[in-house]
Amino acid sequence: MLDTRGQDEWETGHIKGALHIYVGHLEERLAEVPKDKPVAVICNVGHRAGLGASILLRAGLSQVYNVLGSVKAWVVAGYPVTKD
Repeated sequence: MLDTRGQDEWETGHIKGALHIYVGHLEERLAEVPKDKPVAVICNVGHRAGLGASILLRAGLSQVYNVLGSVKAWVVAGYPVTKD
């Protein structure tokens, strides 16, 4: 799970175990994204996740998924977030 939201959004609550890289820094931090397993890209509602997914696909990753609704949908569905 790759969370592409800004730092302030991340600190208000995120999905446990997610990797946090702001979408504006993703191209320069591509080496941190696992290339050998699927990557689900999230943001707040899906717009930045779509951009992040496009960046990853352009970089050659093949198992990239844009999670529609992203963190908002996760929270509405009743799944937990953490501030750790």
